[in-house]
Amino acid sequence: MMQVNNITNQAFIYDTNVINQSKDINNTKPDEIQKIENKDNTKNNFQNNSERLKENIERQKINQIIQQLKRVEQKVIAHELAHKSVAGELAGFVHYKYKIGPDGKKYIVGGEVDIQIKEGKTPEETIKIAQKIKAAALASADPSPQDLRVAARATIMEMQARIELYKKQFEEEKNNEEKSKVNIVV
Repeated sequence: MMQVNNITNQAFIYDTNVINQSKDINNTKPDEIQKIENKDNTKNNFQNNSERLKENIERQKINQIIQQLKRVEQKVIAHELAHKSVAGELAGFVHYKYKIGPDGKKYIVGGEVDIQIKEGKTPEETIKIAQKIKAAALASADPSPQDLRVAARATIMEMQARIELYKKQFEEEKNNEEKSKVNIVV
């Protein structure tokens, strides 16, 4: 029996120590209880606010990326439309390049328009075609390096056609001079 009481006494002593170490809520003033509760609420609010802030920052980053993709898409569409509208019958289909945004939607991030580069039946016709190709290549507000290459190629094409035209005109003038010399002979 002694052992049982001994165990009970030890447990009681342990419980008394725990009780002595902890605050007695009945003896705690209401202001102190409020301070303890406020500390707990502040800690919880801070954690919740921190998590919400992180979520808001992530949402803002995603929205910024989506807005940027939308701006790029509008620029690309306008750029390619400018080429196509100026090129007229020389323009082929518009081909777009896409990127999937963080929202899972496809956004246009690049594009190209096929432009038929051909020579005309006459140098005059070739000059008109080359001028139209050059105008189409430079139609957008911000021509790409490829646009500039096409414009340069069209300029070369135009220059070659002009040389051909001048040669043709020179030959015609030369022939006219020779005909007029023949008529003067008595």
